[in-house]
Amino acid sequence: MYRAQPQGFSFALTLTETCLELRTLGKNQPGPVRADLCSADLRRRIHGGRRQPLARACGLHRDRHLRVLDATAGLGRDGLVLAGLGCTVTLLERSPLVAALLQDGLVRAGHDPLIGGWLWQRVRFCPVDALEYLRTCPEPPHDVVYLDPMYPDDDRRALPKKEMQTLRLLAGDDSDADQLLAAALAHAQRRVVVKRPPGSPALGGIAPDHRLAGNRARYDVYFTGKNPA
Repeated sequence: MYRAQPQGFSFALTLTETCLELRTLGKNQPGPVRADLCSADLRRRIHGGRRQPLARACGLHRDRHLRVLDATAGLGRDGLVLAGLGCTVTLLERSPLVAALLQDGLVRAGHDPLIGGWLWQRVRFCPVDALEYLRTCPEPPHDVVYLDPMYPDDDRRALPKKEMQTLRLLAGDDSDADQLLAAALAHAQRRVVVKRPPGSPALGGIAPDHRLAGNRARYDVYFTGKNPA
């Protein structure tokens, strides 16, 4: 069992009979968090095709065989949707505890009769800091860099769902998100896509070239012009 205690909170990383869970200790705390990459919701999103907002923001309606760097993978759901739609996706996650949950979720998804058939051909996971990864450029630039930074509380009009509350308590807000956007813009061959809450300002105050609205989020698209598509 691994425990951390940021900001006075305690967490337990617990291996159950079925999966790895992150539990917030104490009374009246959110329920356990796990990386469920075989859920009905994720399958529905994959079956939603390449015309849905996330896919369109990344350019999948024009080219499904893109190389995508998900620089803030979290629990991996958006990255898995993009992989399920045909992309080759590299997942980065710097929080050790969140990375452990994601690794467990990927291993379990690898045994799924449908997802497991393509998972390891299209998905690679690196538990590293995205800024360091982008600055050292360990591999050729990706077509798309996808960013979903942790938002400050004042960016949301309603309380975030319990899972997001736990992850924020654990990892805190991404205070270096502006630097990450700059590094992503220097790396991406075609575009950078930033997921934002509806009504929130653009990341770093940099106006995007295009915006797409989803049901619960907005996607800000920045074209890099290196290999437009």
